[in-house]
Amino acid sequence: MEVVPGGAFEANSPAPPAPPFPKKKERAGAAAPQAIALPRKQVSVERAASRLIQAGFLVGLVAVWYLASTRWGVNRLLLPNPLAVYDNLLDILRSGEFIDDLETTLEELAAAFALSATGGITLGYLISRSPYWIAVFEPLFAAIYSIPIILFLPLFVLFFGLGPASKIALGAAISFFPIVINTIAGFGHVDRLFVMAARSMGASDYHLFRHVLLPAASPVILTGLRMGFTTALLSIIGSETLASLAGLGHRIVHLAEAMEMARMFAYIVFVIAIAVTLNTIVSRLEARGKRD
Repeated sequence: MEVVPGGAFEANSPAPPAPPFPKKKERAGAAAPQAIALPRKQVSVERAASRLIQAGFLVGLVAVWYLASTRWGVNRLLLPNPLAVYDNLLDILRSGEFIDDLETTLEELAAAFALSATGGITLGYLISRSPYWIAVFEPLFAAIYSIPIILFLPLFVLFFGLGPASKIALGAAISFFPIVINTIAGFGHVDRLFVMAARSMGASDYHLFRHVLLPAASPVILTGLRMGFTTALLSIIGSETLASLAGLGHRIVHLAEAMEMARMFAYIVFVIAIAVTLNTIVSRLEARGKRD
């Protein structure tokens, strides 16, 4: 086939030879490694950059703190020297004086989260079995969740006293709502096609729950559990600072009343470290559960 003026081909002329096509092994061996290596390298660079920015932010925050307490004339009673806070933190860790308060706070957190998780998942599953009950309770729970329940702390103290019971009740009440709302959303919005397919194959209620409903709802439920754990931790520490006889929050308020500001800041740093550690553990468990 020959090209004639105007761009047409002559019918009886031989067709031009096709360009050489690379073999499958050559394409797989040359292009695939580049396509895989570049994203991995990019992800590692972005991760290192984010860690560097986070570390730089913390270093800058401590530098501003140091300058404010030493050069800019901020009262030491309001903002102690970070070096004095560091020395007090080391003394707290060496002496072990925090152990009793830490045990109290963690026991309250464990009890509150266990109550809210058990009640929230059970009630959420029962409500999710009926579209009518979903329409009734899902907006109701969402509206209650928007109310700052810590405002009712005086009522919890009147009913349960200043001891751990009031902190457990408050923490369970606050963390219950994100768990039950996410459980309703997880079980209530499973694709009905999966349910119908399982029923058509003769799946019992147990097998339907174990192999269809639970795997489909687990990512949303795990997110609710993480949110519930975080709210329980914050509410318990916050309530300890307002009305309690023991715990890390009570210790911080006691030091503030005694005007031991450096030691108070050291306990604040210690509580922040505990909270970050617990939330990191829970977030990794959530990510692992979603992968599984």
